[in-house]
Amino acid sequence: MAIPASDPDELDVLIPLRGGATVRYAVLLWLLDCEDRGITFSTEADGRARLHPGRLVTDADLAFARAHRDEVRAAVAYIERMCEAPL
Repeated sequence: MAIPASDPDELDVLIPLRGGATVRYAVLLWLLDCEDRGITFSTEADGRARLHPGRLVTDADLAFARAHRDEVRAAVAYIERMCEAPL
């Protein structure tokens, strides 16, 4: 999945999530790209985000996740909450 931004500044736009967290557009696109490649996410009790399965995670993915650690954690926690929430 290619990042569909015509202007690099678009990637820095903050997207507000329900519950008060905000994440950059680039982080949401990266999460979608990872999902498209078969990578799933979970959070541990200490709040760290985990990427599964490790064999699909690239060095670039790890670098991105580290560079945007707090936003990735917030987005993964948000996704988990939303998946548990009744419709």
